[in-house]
Amino acid sequence: MMVNNEINDAAAPLPQEAERTLPGPWPWYVILLLGFGLGGFFVWLMVCWALWARNEKKLSLIALAANLLVFAGVRYASLNLLCSWWVISLGAVFLDLAWTVAAWRYQYVFIGPAPPRYKNLPPEKWIAPVLIGGLLGFCIAALISIPQAIENRIAMLSLWDSLNREIVLWDFFKGAFSGIAAGAFVGAWWAGNPKGFKVRDIVCYLGGTVIAWIGLLLLFKLQGYYLTGGGEALDLDSVYNSVIPPWGGKDKQFVLTMGSYFEFMGFILMPLLFGAPCRIRDFGLRALVIPLVFICSFPYWMTSNSQWMDYQGRIMYLAASPDQAERDYAFDKLKVLLARYPDHARWPYLAEKYVAYLYHQGEFEEAEEYNRRIAENFEGQNRWYWIVSQAKSVQENYDPSKRNPGEWLDIPVVDDANYLTANWMSLLAAIRYWEGEDVPESQIKTRLRAMSETEDLINLRPLLSFAHLDDAASNLGYKTLVLPSDLPTAQRLLDKGIPVFMEGYQLFYLMYGFDKGRNLALTYNFSSISNRQMKNNRDEAGEVLGLEDEGQGKSRMRRERIRREAYWEMAPKVWEAPVNQIISPFMAVVIPEQYLSIAAEAVGLPKKELIEQSKARIAALISLQFTKAGDPVKAIEWAMASAEKWDSPLPLYMAHLGASLWADRSENLKSRIMLEKGFDELKTYMAYFDKPEIKAFLGKSAAQFDADLKDPGLPRMVGMAYLPFLHKSDPRQRQVIADLYEQWTQTDPSRYRTWTKLADLYEFANDIPHMVAALEGMIKAGPAAHSGRLKAAYGYILLGQPEKAKETLEHVEVGGLRNDADYQFVLGAIAEWEEKPEKALTHYAAAVDMRRHIPVYHLHYGRALLAEGQDEDAKKALEWACRIDPDTEVTVKARKLLANMD
Repeated sequence: MMVNNEINDAAAPLPQEAERTLPGPWPWYVILLLGFGLGGFFVWLMVCWALWARNEKKLSLIALAANLLVFAGVRYASLNLLCSWWVISLGAVFLDLAWTVAAWRYQYVFIGPAPPRYKNLPPEKWIAPVLIGGLLGFCIAALISIPQAIENRIAMLSLWDSLNREIVLWDFFKGAFSGIAAGAFVGAWWAGNPKGFKVRDIVCYLGGTVIAWIGLLLLFKLQGYYLTGGGEALDLDSVYNSVIPPWGGKDKQFVLTMGSYFEFMGFILMPLLFGAPCRIRDFGLRALVIPLVFICSFPYWMTSNSQWMDYQGRIMYLAASPDQAERDYAFDKLKVLLARYPDHARWPYLAEKYVAYLYHQGEFEEAEEYNRRIAENFEGQNRWYWIVSQAKSVQENYDPSKRNPGEWLDIPVVDDANYLTANWMSLLAAIRYWEGEDVPESQIKTRLRAMSETEDLINLRPLLSFAHLDDAASNLGYKTLVLPSDLPTAQRLLDKGIPVFMEGYQLFYLMYGFDKGRNLALTYNFSSISNRQMKNNRDEAGEVLGLEDEGQGKSRMRRERIRREAYWEMAPKVWEAPVNQIISPFMAVVIPEQYLSIAAEAVGLPKKELIEQSKARIAALISLQFTKAGDPVKAIEWAMASAEKWDSPLPLYMAHLGASLWADRSENLKSRIMLEKGFDELKTYMAYFDKPEIKAFLGKSAAQFDADLKDPGLPRMVGMAYLPFLHKSDPRQRQVIADLYEQWTQTDPSRYRTWTKLADLYEFANDIPHMVAALEGMIKAGPAAHSGRLKAAYGYILLGQPEKAKETLEHVEVGGLRNDADYQFVLGAIAEWEEKPEKALTHYAAAVDMRRHIPVYHLHYGRALLAEGQDEDAKKALEWACRIDPDTEVTVKARKLLANMD
């Protein structure tokens, strides 16, 4: 390791030449630096090594044993201590400091002080080493910054804003300056070498850096492989997995380990670790210290955000394990994760999983505490609307004595396959339930070949509605009943042993029980199967070679994991108005024909009437599919057939959609040409819509549609099919679009995409107040919406509310947005509000330079220039604002300012 090349006058028992070759003692600043970067345990190992080399074996072994105990305790605490992340990391820093200082004092007492390196050192000895070290640090840091500069350059090219050379150069060199201080530090170490500074020192420095980087990089890769269990970091989506949300508080992590600041290791720690200076031939032996460095970093793994980012993926994967011991381990670590990171971007989601585990384990009081925290801390956050609703429902109806697992249906799930969507898996699971475990899964899947759209491979049409479900179930020999969405009816069906399909956003939920203790419906949602699980299924697809092996070994374990990953709880709010009217108006059952009488008894209708009503609902859904397929005549005919058997406004909605499809043809290019003269089929279509009975039915449908558009509102599937016939350039139709989006956001505030479309619609209409309101809803529904936050801040500026703009901008992760013209404009407006004119002018100028076609940029820029007495430049900016768009409110303000100048 590090070799002390200086004469240690304090070592009396050993000859002077022998003492020069022994390790240590090391100066206090070297010990503190290594303890700060690599941990106190590593420093103690160095001290123990120095004692052992001096034949102080007893002292060395005592120190080693004591530190191994401390190391084990710290490692245990880092994994299991239930404290927030900043407490853990701050505690790690102070523990490291105390641990390191203790090692230094132990060395001082039993080995002696390190001789001074810089005493009476002439100033000229400093110049060359420090300058060369700083230059090397700068060059290496510049090379390291190249990938980041390329990444930022690509992000900038994706914008429409103009770029300038200064921004690109800053992206390249911004990391390079950090290497100057580190390199200068190494140069100072070289300057203290009593044998003088030589070219060999530079070669050793660079060699140590390369070896350290390669060795530690490989070990970190292995560490990541261990933490993730061999899979990807986390089977959830994008930045929402962040343990510390980038939009969170201003606190920074205190722990500084080589995992957190790896880029500085090559500049400072590794050259010193290799002995700086040492011989090149010593590198091979001294490289063995790198695994030791890695092992010593173990206690700090779980005080680091980046480590938990990887580790949480393994936790969530093991949480669905078929093995109870693995599940217990996973949820123990999930409890630590929840305690460490109360600001985790998906804390309610993870807490919901943990609550379900606690409840099934009988830990009712702890589960109730987590439900309370979810309900209190996340109220009003649109993203967690349904989870908060579920937590409140459990709080209001919580009674563990009513828990009824014996009443829940045991539905065998099916293995995943390339040709199966989540909805197909729900259907096949229901069929497996009816046919029993004795019928192999492959026998059921074999029947799918007859439904395939291709001959060589199974290629199934997706199941997007209950109309598709009815068609698929019929081909498999089963009957489908489509019923109004109603919780008591669903519970009675479950009591009769009939599973129920719920539908929401074209996704089927297979309901198999109702937990009366928590007042929650228990379902399977196969879309929640993790990417890792699907990948494993593909890798193991060829294992089952015979029917007698199905459901055994890994196949059985895969199904058990799928069952746990697909487990989904639903609060009764889903069946309440207006949710059941707009999002989930229907539920369905797929049953053998002989169970129709049992289903009729549960529903409370005669069997014949139940079947007729179900057929009428299916006919309405088929009408919707024909509208989407572009056939208005068939859409209207199926709607009329549904209306004959079912007294409901829904068939009228469907008929109006078909009529809207036909009427929309006049909005398309060249559609006014009389094509019916050349096409008999088109002539037939036009004659169909001229029939008196059709006109009367469509008139009734249009009246019902318009009457229900706002109150009570249209089902979402109807509204989504109606949107393509509306044009936002027409003010009346734009208002209809806005009304639909407003209804949907009120019914389900968690839909980020709906808020986004609503905000874009209001932006198109230049309705800034409503745009900002929609953006506020979007931000609550998707906290990683940095572009949305920037747009909201921009809106606040236009509304004259710079204080809100500043608050909103504080939660934006700048990234590529710093090259966005709106970002520069908002910064300029905030600086102007804070009475910082120079800063405001700088940002306004940058915004105008990036995007010259926005008149409001020129208006604010000109006004700021005018306030600073730069009349000529102000006049140019204001004239630009008038020329770009002469009919806007911005232009009126610019003209007033110009008139006042004259």
